[in-house]
Amino acid sequence: MDSSRATPTAASKKQFLEAAAKLPRSADRAIAMPLGGSTFRALMVGRRDDVLDHFEAPHPADHYLDAAHAIAAALLHFGSLPVAGAAFLAGMVPKRGRLRFTNLAGWPPFDRDVTMKHFGFATEWLNDGTAGYYGLPRMSGNDFAILRKGQYRTGDTYIYAIFGTGMNVGCPVTREDSHLLFVPRTDEDRAMQMWLKKFLGHLPDWEDITSGGMGMRNVAEYYLDTDKVSATDPYATALRDHPAQRRGEIVTAFALRGHPSAKKAAQMAFTSLGSWLGAMAVSHQALRIDLSPGILADPEMREFCLHETNFLAAFVEQGRPMFREFVEDCTVRICLRNPEHEGAVERAAELLHQHS
Repeated sequence: MDSSRATPTAASKKQFLEAAAKLPRSADRAIAMPLGGSTFRALMVGRRDDVLDHFEAPHPADHYLDAAHAIAAALLHFGSLPVAGAAFLAGMVPKRGRLRFTNLAGWPPFDRDVTMKHFGFATEWLNDGTAGYYGLPRMSGNDFAILRKGQYRTGDTYIYAIFGTGMNVGCPVTREDSHLLFVPRTDEDRAMQMWLKKFLGHLPDWEDITSGGMGMRNVAEYYLDTDKVSATDPYATALRDHPAQRRGEIVTAFALRGHPSAKKAAQMAFTSLGSWLGAMAVSHQALRIDLSPGILADPEMREFCLHETNFLAAFVEQGRPMFREFVEDCTVRICLRNPEHEGAVERAAELLHQHS
C-alpha cells in the first residue's frame, strides 16, 4: 500500500489506519520518529538498540493528511506494530492539549495519544532539544569541535543547545529558554532592541536575535537600516531573494568576505549567542554545553566567531561576580553531526527495554 505519490484523501487515511491497526504486534520492536526538518521519518528499533528499518517521506503534507496518516504508512512499511514509541518535533511540547509541528507545514494539530488511539501503543513526544540531549551519549569524541575548553568531567551536568532556525535547550525536561526576553549588555544592544521592537511589533527574545536563521535575519535588517545599505547592494539583494531559513548563511557568507554591514550583523549575533549560552550555563548549572550542528560546524565560521566577535567574553560575563568562576569552568562544543536522530532512537530503545 503506497500513498507516497497520491493526493491525500480521507478515504486513503481511513484505509491506512484500518490496515495498520490489524498488523501483528512485536514485543521486540519500538518506533523512533525524529521529525525535524521537512521530512517525516520513522525508524524501527530492536532490543540491541539498533535501527532495523527506516521510512522517509519528504514534504509529507503533500501525501498524508496528518500525523496519524503518516504513522500508519510507516507501520505498514515495517509490517508490524511496536510496543512503544518515541518522537521529537520542532516546537513546544505542552504538558496538556494538542501538539503541532512548526517544521512540517500543512498538518493540523494532533492528539498526543494518537498512536495509542489508533495502534495500541503509547508514544513519548519530545521537543528536538530534549531528543538531542538523549542522543549525545551515542556520539564519539570525533563528532565534536571545541569552542571553549573548561573543566567538565564525566558525571557533571551538561545540556544540548539548538542554534538553528529556532533555538531551545535540551535537558531531561523540556525547556524553552530562548523565548525569554533578550537582555541588552551595551548601548548598541539597547538601540538594536528598540529598533527590533518596532520592526517585530514586540520586544525581541533571544531567539529573535541569536537564532541562525530568523535571528541573524533580524539583526541584519537592523544594520542594513542603520548603515543605510543600498537596496541594490549584492548583500541586501541576496537577503531579499533567499528564504528566511537561509538568511543566516547569507549573512555569514558575506561577513567572511568582509562586507561591513554583514560583519556587524554576524558579530552581534555571535556575541549575543555567547551571552545566552553563558546565561544557560548559570541557570542549568551546566559544566558542558553542546551546540547543535549548523553555521558553526564550518571551521572558517568558528574561527570568525572565536576571534572576530566577543562571543567568549560575553559568555564569561554572564557569570557576573557571584557565578564567574562557575561559568569559566564550562566547556562549550559544537556537534559536527546531528544527535537528535540518535536521541529518538536512544529514547525508543529505553522505552522498549521498559516493556521487557
